[in-house]
Amino acid sequence: DESLTSGEPYSYDDNSLTPLMEAVLDYDEVKVQELVSDGESLEDQDSEKTTALLLSIYNDNDSIAHILLEAGANPNTADNFSNALTVSLYNENYKLAKLLYSYGADPSIEDPEGFSAFSILDVDNENDFLASLKNF
Repeated sequence: DESLTSGEPYSYDDNSLTPLMEAVLDYDEVKVQELVSDGESLEDQDSEKTTALLLSIYNDNDSIAHILLEAGANPNTADNFSNALTVSLYNENYKLAKLLYSYGADPSIEDPEGFSAFSILDVDNENDFLASLKNF
C-alpha cells in the first residue's frame, strides 16, 4: 500500500471523502460547524476507515476536533493505522489527548499496530495515564 510508504497516514482519495472530511482537511471551522449543525454524519469513513475526527487529529487541529467531539463524534474512532488517542500521543499533542479522554476515549484500547495510550506512555492504569498528562 503506497500510503504506508509515502509518509501519509491515509489516502486523499476524493471519491471517499465526505463534505465534512473535506471541510476538516481545509481547516474550515465555519463549514465544519455548519455541516455538523445540518446533521452530517460524524462517523462516515474514507477508504482507509478514517473519520472526520481522525482527520482533524492527524492534522493537529484541536479546535475542529473539539467541535466534532462536542457534536458526539466517537472518541475511540480508529482507522487502518491508529486510533484517536494514540494519534494524538504520537503527535505529542497531550492537550488533545486530555480532551479525547474527557469525552470518553479509552487509553487501554490498542490501535491496529498493537499500541495503546498506556503502552505509548509506558503506564498500565488510568491514574498513571492522567498523571502523565497533568502538566499539559
